Amino acid sequence: DFKVRFGQGLTAWNGFSRSPLPTAKILMKGNSGIIPCSSSDENDFFRGIAVSLRTRNINILSFASINMIDASTGYDESSDNQYIKSFYTSGIHNTPTTMAKRNRLAENSLGLNINSMNNNFYYGFNIVYSRFSLPVIPGEDTRDIYDFTGDINASFSVDYTWLFKSSYLFGEFAVSHNLKTAFLQGISLNPEGRLRCNILYARTGRGYNSFHGDASGLSTFNKPATSLQANITAELFSSLDFTAGFLRRKELWHNNTSGSFPSSINYLTSVRFSPSEFITVRTDAKHHVSELWVNALQGVKTGNLLRKTNLRLTIETQASESLNLRTRIEKVVITNSSESGFLCYQSAGFIFKNIPLELRARVAIFKTDSYDTRIYAWEDDLLYNPVIRPLYDEGNKSYLMIIYRASGNITLRAKYASTSINAGKDISNMVNEYKFQAVISF
Repeated sequence: DFKVRFGQGLTAWNGFSRSPLPTAKILMKGNSGIIPCSSSDENDFFRGIAVSLRTRNINILSFASINMIDASTGYDESSDNQYIKSFYTSGIHNTPTTMAKRNRLAENSLGLNINSMNNNFYYGFNIVYSRFSLPVIPGEDTRDIYDFTGDINASFSVDYTWLFKSSYLFGEFAVSHNLKTAFLQGISLNPEGRLRCNILYARTGRGYNSFHGDASGLSTFNKPATSLQANITAELFSSLDFTAGFLRRKELWHNNTSGSFPSSINYLTSVRFSPSEFITVRTDAKHHVSELWVNALQGVKTGNLLRKTNLRLTIETQASESLNLRTRIEKVVITNSSESGFLCYQSAGFIFKNIPLELRARVAIFKTDSYDTRIYAWEDDLLYNPVIRPLYDEGNKSYLMIIYRASGNITLRAKYASTSINAGKDISNMVNEYKFQAVISF
């Protein structure tokens, strides 16, 4: 099992990618490569053989894969032929319905990347071809017009990077087998050592579909869209820096929740202050504008602008060699309504000196007026299983995770989490989670 990462992600980029932040200091993806897959994701990887060849000036990466993936199937009433209605990507098979979706589709794939570096100019050629054992037939709704259809998914791209001193240009242009296109172009300028400016524009056109792509936060499968991102970072002093940026997205077709082409824009400013090597104080202000679609009379959807502001204070303290603390306070307000939300949590991590044991814990309280004022919080979890959950309503959440490194090859993780939601009149709904993981390397 392996992951493929070609170019800037328009043809193939397996694995987890965080949603881009407006203030991200690096917008360009790393070098092309093929790496072993250790993720719990059951769909976004290749299974087969991969070969890497290198000469003095040219690198060649190639692979062949045969993999079974999850999908929902249906039958054509006129011909009684089986087809794929949709792909199933959660990886959970705990009911008869989800069990029936397991390994329903065979995906046969081939890929090739040829890249080279000439002085300060890097360029690469990428091609990924996949053939499915059953044809994919999307729904008949208007929103499905540009969704992938058929049993062949192929794309070709050219990517480049040009370095000049400590600044660089980068980009990628891709075309699919049905001659639909996608591209991205970025620039990172460093006019002075303590100042950096970044700009990135990306577009996946209607009908362009790359099954395993992931380009700078834009989906390359069944979701045509454009994205414009820009930011500036200034290191004012060695202990103080400032970052400001924005991220604008616009989908190029309807989806199942909107009455038009959805769009959103995020503004974010961050100030980081480190008075010593043991403490860091960070403040963030985020303003989000998007369209909130509601069903009016006679089923006609109308759009209302949702304007939401988040104010966050985070303090990280290295209390001792073994103990680190993290405090976060956040307030969210919807400016065109009276709704608001609040979150406060205290996290702690402790590493024992004489035994291979580590403890991580958190206690959080939250209160929001609605789901629209939800607040997201990252939390410690099992390896290869990132968790960023929305907290809403009124309640509290706590967890304790134990990490025990039994030997150089065995690591055990156990987590207990409890979430309590106030249901009114001294009634609360409680959910307890128990997780265990053993990682054995050999």
